[in-house]
Amino acid sequence: AKLLAPGHEKISMELAEEYLKKIKFNREKIKKIVECIRYEVFRSVEAKILRSADSMSLIMDKSGGKEWFFENVLKDDRKKILRELEKSYSEIGFEFAQKFVERTYEELLRKYKKLA
Repeated sequence: AKLLAPGHEKISMELAEEYLKKIKFNREKIKKIVECIRYEVFRSVEAKILRSADSMSLIMDKSGGKEWFFENVLKDDRKKILRELEKSYSEIGFEFAQKFVERTYEELLRKYKKLA
């Protein structure tokens, strides 16, 4: 599958579920894991935490991964980058976590708005 292609969550969810059933993993835990991967439904606190952490990682990354993603996946399209940053920030499901990343988020918005 293409890296970060639309629908990659569904593919990951299906692969994880198939593998976990194959190794006879606990069915209730499989349901929670699949929900965490699905990303569109956040019934459990575990899924909300995972989604928030994933979104925070894009904003807070210092390893170069964010720049790689912007360059190779978003093709340095500033409008796409700004939308991705805004989407990531909005998907952080806890107010304290949004406050934690807020300064870096605002700095990134300023940086990419200047370049847009």
